[in-house]
Amino acid sequence: MVANGKRGLGIVALAAAILLVACQPQTDYAASMQPTVDALVDAWNTGNLDQLDGVVAADFRRRAPGAEMVEGIDGFKEVMRNFRTAYPDLRLVVNDAYYQENMAFVRWTFTGTNTGDGDMPPTGKAVENSGFTALHFEDGMYTFEDVYFDQLPWMEQLGYTLVPPATM
Repeated sequence: MVANGKRGLGIVALAAAILLVACQPQTDYAASMQPTVDALVDAWNTGNLDQLDGVVAADFRRRAPGAEMVEGIDGFKEVMRNFRTAYPDLRLVVNDAYYQENMAFVRWTFTGTNTGDGDMPPTGKAVENSGFTALHFEDGMYTFEDVYFDQLPWMEQLGYTLVPPATM
């Protein structure tokens, strides 16, 4: 009888712990950050960069593979303008988004046809590349992004080839 009593107390304690955890207020981080993510995606897709003024901090910073650190909202807008010039039909689609306090992780797919002048001469080739971005927020403003993607498939789709170094 004592063993059953201890088991009963254990079940009651477990149920109480689950109830306490379930009753804790849950923070919906997506509710506060999703509008900014939506504005960013819309700016990439439409070129309407004015909408960034209310969601991107003036001292914003951006780090991406093969690129120098971008500083300031104007630098960020310039990156977007350059991409939209090189890929006038640019389309950015969010595949998944995960939110936590002051951060969002977005997995995305970029498509476009390289028909405009950009950092390199236009190739006329269509590309599709996926990656993810870690977005950082402070006081409700987008302050920093870390962009991660593999450049090699992108460059190969544009027609570039990787040339191994000459043997010594």
